[in-house]
Amino acid sequence: MDTLRANEIFNDSRFKVIIVESVSLNHNKANTSCLLNGKIKPIAVIICGPDRIYALDMDAKLINLEQLRQNISELDNFITPLKKSIEFDVIIH
Repeated sequence: MDTLRANEIFNDSRFKVIIVESVSLNHNKANTSCLLNGKIKPIAVIICGPDRIYALDMDAKLINLEQLRQNISELDNFITPLKKSIEFDVIIH
């Protein structure tokens, strides 16, 4: 089962950095044992500055921020305080 999550990793008066991660959890049951493993993989970084918010993939290429917002419900909680009078960069691939 793969899910996406967002976490704020830096915040000061100049800018905020949010990481977007893919979380994968797997489990298997045998007769008397259970195996549980997981993996967390970063997939994007969101930079919220005073006049701009943009998202970068792990190769530092611009990606569609609106698509990330649709896929991760809690992402708006991180970027809402900085959205006042800021335009989003929307890149369509």
